[in-house]
Amino acid sequence: MPSVNELVDGRGGSLASEDFAFFPYEIGSSGSSGSSAPGTILRRLTPEELAEIQANGGGTLSTLPASGSSGSGGSGCSLGVGFVYSPTGRYTRRFQVISSPCETLLNARTARDAAGVPVLGSPFPADPFSLAVSKDVTSEPESPNVWYVTVEYSREGNPLLDPWQIDWDFTTFTVAATKDKDGNRLKNSAGDPFDPAIEVSERTFTLTISRNVAVWSLARAIEYSNSVNADSIVIAGQTFGPRRLKIAGWKASAFEYLGQRYWRESLVVEHNPKTWDVEVLDAGYRDKNHNQFSFQGALTNTVQPLGEDGLFLNPGAAVRYKTFRVYNELDFCILHLNYGV
Repeated sequence: MPSVNELVDGRGGSLASEDFAFFPYEIGSSGSSGSSAPGTILRRLTPEELAEIQANGGGTLSTLPASGSSGSGGSGCSLGVGFVYSPTGRYTRRFQVISSPCETLLNARTARDAAGVPVLGSPFPADPFSLAVSKDVTSEPESPNVWYVTVEYSREGNPLLDPWQIDWDFTTFTVAATKDKDGNRLKNSAGDPFDPAIEVSERTFTLTISRNVAVWSLARAIEYSNSVNADSIVIAGQTFGPRRLKIAGWKASAFEYLGQRYWRESLVVEHNPKTWDVEVLDAGYRDKNHNQFSFQGALTNTVQPLGEDGLFLNPGAAVRYKTFRVYNELDFCILHLNYGV
């Protein structure tokens, strides 16, 4: 096996702190699954995010670590931060490939593909955005077992840097109405709720985020499908309280660029201004003592309102509704829904 030595590492020596460019390149843990997916989201930080990270962490551009710094980025979520050397994203690395006298002599192809020489599409070590786009091979005129491979890196054409596609739309759904526009309970002239309940249509918006990502996890998609946000989150400058956003769809398609796989994913998020909690009338055919309701001495087969004590309410008493949180509540911060919006 030929030996490979790196002669030029592409960093061009030490640069001033103002030449550093900062990018987030790591997603945190995925909540209940406990796994992580480094490199899933790649995006350059905005000046506002940099300022907030510096303010919160007290760091400077030259002292922020390669990863582990955190800032909210205006989203209410922490984000991992990494730095790269070149604002242009262009680097050159040069490798020397040597075969021993006992080995088969190298040629341009075997030198180019030797173990230890970066493959096309692989990222530059200090810049996950910049990918190897070309390899040039030259021989040592005086030694047939020595070759040189020059690897060029660039961010240009990297699909992970493509702008996100953000689509806002409105959708209509039917719900059982329990209150009027002023918050008053809907009830008939006898003071009882309507049975069956009055159904009305409501409109809310959906947000669809389509983006290219380096890693897509089926396990995470399954975990988050039909889940709601556990905590408040900011998207596009708007704050949404807990349990008001629900993952309604998550589509992913695999593609390749320079031999490396990436994913085009589309997340559909539905909004409910009243939360996705379910509210139902506290009523039943029997009370907590399993007694069936009777009217004027005759048993009835209709649902009757129940009181807090689990017994049937007296005529005219205020009815009660019970609220249930039926959807899984997960941390939406790790989905990075605010990035690129």
